[in-house]
Amino acid sequence: CPASGIVVYGEKDELVSKNSINDLNNRLKSQKGIEVNFSEIKNSNHFFKDKEEDLKKTIDKYIKDKTKLI
Repeated sequence: CPASGIVVYGEKDELVSKNSINDLNNRLKSQKGIEVNFSEIKNSNHFFKDKEEDLKKTIDKYIKDKTKLI
């Protein structure tokens, strides 16, 4: 059963197609009670080679946004 979270993928992913990412996004949107954010890392491959800092910033921002006090 799906859970809320984040999916981070590379713009130039050579293993997972953009269509597969879009299909997953569309399927998860139909699930009730969850929210999944999709974030693309520009100019990154599947393993985020040389884009580790961008990956870290994306994950850090997601965590801060989801845990900030209201």
